[in-house]
Amino acid sequence: RFLFMAALLLPLRGCVVLGPKNKPIPASAAIVRESIKWRTKDADMAVLLHETAQQFLDIHQQVAAMDGSDATVRAQNAPEGLRVQLGMVIRKLKQHWHLGALLAPILSTPQAAPVGTEESTTAATAAAPSSSTGQRGVTAAGGNEPASEEVVRCKEVYGTLKAAASAFGLEECWQWKPLLDGKQVQALLELQKPGPELGKAMGEALNWQLAHPSGSLEECQQHVKEWWQKHKA
Repeated sequence: RFLFMAALLLPLRGCVVLGPKNKPIPASAAIVRESIKWRTKDADMAVLLHETAQQFLDIHQQVAAMDGSDATVRAQNAPEGLRVQLGMVIRKLKQHWHLGALLAPILSTPQAAPVGTEESTTAATAAAPSSSTGQRGVTAAGGNEPASEEVVRCKEVYGTLKAAASAFGLEECWQWKPLLDGKQVQALLELQKPGPELGKAMGEALNWQLAHPSGSLEECQQHVKEWWQKHKA
């Protein structure tokens, strides 16, 4: 349900409307909440899927550009930043991260072009009924099914993202408990009280954990200490 809803509303990503107290809200969220009458959580999920789909697509481009056709080889050569990036996106969507990965390749199709753009106008014209036949435009394959190359690309993008998550050891990272909690980081760095610096240190600890899924508590502590020394300098 979430995937179909987000896919149908893709052309409206980036559009905003005035909500309660004239506060701008995403148009897709307003449609889900006010017109379809689904829950607020459903509306928020539509917006989140739109945001993360683009992030997944960016990650796919980076993974696809890496040397090696085997997912394991790519995982070994993947920079830490890419692992962290993928892990953060997965943690945003939690158990629904597969939906974001499935939605990502659809962004590249003409039908998903944002409204008001040249691409969306072209797609609408192609889908409109023909004046001579009264039938809607057809795909390159000559039928109403998506062109085969689009289907192949969708499978390839999702497959690459899924393989990367598996190879990086991040498939269930949204369930992980932090190796270091706030009190532990505060004691480790001898901070007098919580504050912005503690938040940054905890973020660094999480980044290290995503980049090193098999890493130990001691290794994470050492990394945070070294990061803190550089951060203070």
